[in-house]
Amino acid sequence: MDIERELRKSKDEWEFKVYQLIKEIPAGCVITYGGLAKRTNARFGLNINPRNVANLRRKLYGLLTHDTDIPLHRIAKQGDSKSKYDRP
Repeated sequence: MDIERELRKSKDEWEFKVYQLIKEIPAGCVITYGGLAKRTNARFGLNINPRNVANLRRKLYGLLTHDTDIPLHRIAKQGDSKSKYDRP
């Protein structure tokens, strides 16, 4: 399954844009759902919230296989002390 094609077909155009930012999370870094929502809103002029990001992450886990190179494991909940990628 081509995940990018699947997301482009989605009625929610923001899903593909958030997916693009998820792919850019560097190795060794973690970002919160809120941090990812803020980056998406700033970069693409959208107005999504952390819950949207969490729902998309759940959707992606359902679409992708376990051997994916998409770093979904680098998205954390708020308060995680390791989410240094959130900070400018």
